[in-house]
Parts: sequence; C-alpha cells; structure tokens
Amino acid sequence: MATTANPVLSKLHERLNRAEERIAHIRGSSASELENFESTLADFADRHQAIRSLIDETATETALAKADKDTSDLEAGLERWFADIDRKFADGPPRVNSVSM
Repeated sequence: MATTANPVLSKLHERLNRAEERIAHIRGSSASELENFESTLADFADRHQAIRSLIDETATETALAKADKDTSDLEAGLERWFADIDRKFADGPPRVNSVSM
C-alpha cells in the first residue's frame, strides 16, 4: 500500500488492515466448527472489501466519513462476534473425566 498524505485515509487503511488480519486469524481457528461460521465470516469479509473499495475509488470527505462509520460498525461487529465465540467455548458442555484402563 502506498502511503498517503491524507491522515484520515491513512488511519482508515490501518484500521481496515487490522480488521483484515483479525478475519484471517479467526478463519484459521477452531471456531470454524461453529454453526453459521462461514456465512458470518463471509459477511464481515464482504463488508471489509466494500469499505476498502469505497476509499480506494474516492477520497471525498463524504466517502471518508461513511467509510469511517462503516469501519467502526465493522470493528464493533467483529468484537461482538468474537465475544460470542469466546462465550460459546467458555460455556461449552461440561467435560466428563474418565479413566480408561
């Protein structure tokens, strides 16, 4: 990515890069076994790509403001989803301790 003189655009690119890394990280995790995992992850990836396309195509103030709001919504959605995944693993069925001989 080329550096940009616009600090708002640069900050958006940084935030989108972090979101993309988080999406890639969760894609490779054991959470992929959860119900609706692929469709939810695909939705986040599509939203990410749409924001990235918007700021790559135009850097008007209006587009940047929309991209900033959409990125905030994407980040919040990812956080809620990750928290939900963590709860599902933490509150999973109890383990049965057994010893086989």
